[in-house]
Amino acid sequence: EARGVDATLGGYVGLFAVHGWTRLAQLDAILENGLLEHVEALRAAGKIRHIGFSTHAQTDVILKAIRTGKFDYVNLHFHFVGSYTASGGTGSEGNAACLAAAAAAMPASHRSSPSSPSATSWYAAMPGPR
Repeated sequence: EARGVDATLGGYVGLFAVHGWTRLAQLDAILENGLLEHVEALRAAGKIRHIGFSTHAQTDVILKAIRTGKFDYVNLHFHFVGSYTASGGTGSEGNAACLAAAAAAMPASHRSSPSSPSATSWYAAMPGPR
């Protein structure tokens, strides 16, 4: 409800995420069911600043989402101790592979700001298995 956003959050949500999808069919539904159009209308009205997603999907699904150009950011998890298998994986592809591919696929304008390192350099500096 817009009134709650105005009263509680100072008028807008800074980061809105479509959270928890892991399969291509789920991504396709998000892209086709009108959700993003509604969220984009809220952004146009100043109620949302950035639209993104978080997922444990396989790399090809994550890259498809990035390449739509509809998302401002991606929240991918990296475990400091090591990688784990992305949802639906065979065990050969963990989230480290997803993070590297997503960082490489992000438009340059979304990769970093002058005050923060890029996702690619952050990933390259992390210890642990790849």
